[in-house]
Formats: sequence, structure tokens, C-alpha cells
Amino acid sequence: MTSSVVKKLSAAWASQQSGPFPFLRGFSIKAPSNSGLRGIHDLEVELSFPVVFLSGANGSGKSTLLALSALAFHGDEGHVPVAARSSKVIGRKRMGYFTFQDFFHRGPGDQDVSGLEIEWHYSGGIKPVKLSKQSNKWMHYERRHKRPVEFVGLVRALPAIEFPALRNHFKNLKTIPASALTDDAIGKIASVLAQEQPQIEVLGRQEKYTIRRSKRAGGYTSFNMGSGEDAVITLLTLLDKAPAGSLIVIEEIEAALHPAAQTRLVEALLDIAERKKLQIIGSTHSHHVLKALPPEARILIQRFGDKHVVVNQPSTELALWDLANEQFAELTIICEDHFAVNLVRAMLPKDLRQRVRIVPGGTQNKLAEQAEILMRVGGLERCLILWDGDVSEDDAKDYIQKAVTGNGTKRSQVVPEFGFLPGENQSPEQWVLEMIATKAFDILVATLRFEARDELAPIFEQCRLSDHHNIVRLISERAFLPIDVVEPLIIDAAVGVAEAECETLARCVLGCLDGAMTKDG
Repeated sequence: MTSSVVKKLSAAWASQQSGPFPFLRGFSIKAPSNSGLRGIHDLEVELSFPVVFLSGANGSGKSTLLALSALAFHGDEGHVPVAARSSKVIGRKRMGYFTFQDFFHRGPGDQDVSGLEIEWHYSGGIKPVKLSKQSNKWMHYERRHKRPVEFVGLVRALPAIEFPALRNHFKNLKTIPASALTDDAIGKIASVLAQEQPQIEVLGRQEKYTIRRSKRAGGYTSFNMGSGEDAVITLLTLLDKAPAGSLIVIEEIEAALHPAAQTRLVEALLDIAERKKLQIIGSTHSHHVLKALPPEARILIQRFGDKHVVVNQPSTELALWDLANEQFAELTIICEDHFAVNLVRAMLPKDLRQRVRIVPGGTQNKLAEQAEILMRVGGLERCLILWDGDVSEDDAKDYIQKAVTGNGTKRSQVVPEFGFLPGENQSPEQWVLEMIATKAFDILVATLRFEARDELAPIFEQCRLSDHHNIVRLISERAFLPIDVVEPLIIDAAVGVAEAECETLARCVLGCLDGAMTKDG
């Protein structure tokens, strides 16, 4: 991902136009019935970037929100979405569009959702559109604004050989029409798959009966492709053919792909979205996808019983912790990032470690907001925020105040406790660096089995003068050890000579557990 592409996408969002069409800026759900809409009763989703991916545990509502995204527009003359079942002729052009029946089917035992209201919001001052279901049918689809829409489901990742209809269709064809992909599409496919692609064709005339043929390695079709390769070709072919300004909705972007290909696919999507003025909304469970996305392109959906919460721009660590669904603990401690989490774990004695859950919450201004949500909606009785030492107490109190007042009109009934990591006016990395440099330098030299102190000293000086966050990476490179091996060794070296700081942090945590919180941490 290049910063220039992200800047251009941000500028496109600020312009409020996705090519000739408005952006979908968000939508709300009001479902007063017992079951709600697949369990969602009252939820508002706000989008803030042309490319957005939803993450969240299974059952959090991602698929439902993707479907509602695809339903935000009515279609455009001359464009028929591959997966849509409804279409009509306007003049001499056919227009396809999605309806609720494409995504929501009431099967045996499913409850009715009468009374449901969906409202979509758009850019450019365009009037919102509201649809409601007061009977057995949804009405007035034509009220939606026009825009080409494509929905790319998980069916793309299923091998063609598993579809008897496809096998029978192509088995009986005497002549098979073929259309070659553009050079740009082939180049993107080759980049994502890290394989040269001399030529790729789509075989078949009807969209629901098509397969892909690669002329690489002597030539082969979807019937003999790996599911990941076919999924990438299917997706990037669709993006290449989609009209400029289209809305593309993608389910589980990482389906059937290995980690490196996932990262490259995200980079390709961002580039295509910027160049073709597309809006892309998708879902993911992948750490590699989340890490490749800019923060403004991430949305975390959390579910607590029958309540749903939307967290915009979550850190990668926060999203992954939510997906991991860690076990219950007496106290949840929220820190900024992975390094801070590991530092707290190392500093606390075992009897306290077994009573707490320590999670990353993202940037310092997000911690109070996340803690308040976990307490108010998630039902946590105790939550402790441990800010980095370079956060002032006044700033911490201000973050807490903003979190508990919400929109400024209704004060939350829960107020998170807070404390600080060691190192006044220092980040955790800076504090660890100084502790080792002044008290444990020789210990770390011996632990990493360096031959001389002079091998490690220049790294410490470089970190002091530049970015202290690079300490783990720089030492791992010099020691020829993986980062995940070096980080705990560095933390342990600092913690081993920080008895007073460990005792202070333990008192802070114990005070919160016992309901007698002190803020001298």
C-alpha cells in the first residue's frame, strides 16, 4: 500500500463523488421485532473512506451489513450485476438490481421482520432513502438512487469442478465463446498471485455459466485451477469490467488465499478503487488483510448479547483480540498496543495475571471509548485503562470525560478506572530502553549472546536519536533472531531491574480489583 494511493482515496472521499455517483456514507437499522434483522435491533454504521472492510466474530452481523450495503442503490441503465436476479428493460437498455430476496430469505422457523426500517445515507447532500417492511413484501425499490452495484460472495472460492451444472454446461457445448482480459487486469492478477500470466480468458456467454482459462503452463481452466487462483481471477475480472464509480461488495476477501497473496490483493484493490473511482465494502477475519489496510478502512463490529456496537478505525490488535474471543476474567486491562500488553503481563505477579485479561485498544484517544463500550454494552464490571507514560493525567481525564458524555447530551452510567505505565513522559519502548541502558545492559548482551557490548551500544544510541519504536526490530536484525523472540527478552531484561515500578503497577491493578483504585501508577 502506498501513501499516495491512500491520500488520493481520502481526497476522493472529501470530494463526495465516486465518479459520477454519490458515495454510500452509511446506513441505520431499526428492527423492533423480537428477532430483529438477524439479531440486529438498533444499529448505525458510518463509513469514512472509499474502501472499508468489516471485521468481527462470527455472528456479529458482517454478512447482514454487507447485504444492506449492496441494497443501497437501485442499479444503473446498461449494467446487470452478475449475482442479481431482478432486472428490467429501460428504453433499449437492461438494468439489473438487487432486492431483499437476494439476501434475506424467510425459511421454515424464521421469524417475520415486519416493522423493520432501513435508512441509507449518501454524500453530496443527497436525500437519504428509507425503506420499511410493514407486510410480506418490500416496496418502492425504485426510490433508491441509481448506481452500478456488484456483490461478490464466497461462491467464487468454490472449485468449479464441484458444480455439476457447470460441468454439464461446458461438456455439451460445441463452440465456446471466449473473451480475453485486459492487460491491466492480467497484470494485477499476476502481481497478486506472484506468477507470470501470458493470457487469461473468460469462457462462456451467460454470466452464471462462465469459467476462466489461463494459458500459463500450457493452459488450463477453472476445472483444474486452485480455488485461490480462480477466486482472484474472478474478483479482479469483475473489478476490471465494472463501470467507473461502481459499488463493489466483497464477502471474506481472504477466501482461499495464503497470507502474502491477501496482502497483495488489498494493495491491488486500493489501487483499482482509486483509479476507477470505485467504492468497495467488504468483510474479513484476516490479520494480514487488516494490517494491509489503512486505519480509516477498518470497522470492527462487536456483539454483546442482543446489542451491537460499531468501532471505527480499530487498531489491528484490537480487531484480532475481538476475533480471538478470550476467556472471562475479573478485570479487563486496556493498553495501547501489543508491546504495552506484553510489558504489563511481564510486570504483574502470577496471582494477578491469572485474574486479569490484557488487551490492546489502539491509539491513546480510543482507549476510553473502547473501555466505556465494554462496560456499558459488554457488561464488564471492571475495566482499567493503562495509558502510556507519555500521556498526561489531564489528557487522560479529558479522554474519560469525552467517552462518558458520548454525544454531549447523555452521560454514561459507567466510568472506567485508569492508571499509567512506568516512565514519566516516556512511551513503554523508551522506558524499557532507558532501564536496560542504565541497569541491565550487560544482562541483555549476555542473554542475546553478543560477543561484545559494542555490538549492541550503537543500536541503543540510534533508537534514542530516532524512533524508539524501532528498538525491537533493530535488535532482532543485529542478533539474527525473530522479532517475536527478541521482544520478550528485551522486556524481561527491563522488568528484571524494575522492582519498584512492578510493585506500583501491581498496587494499581489490585486496587481496581478490590474496588479501591489509586492513580499513583
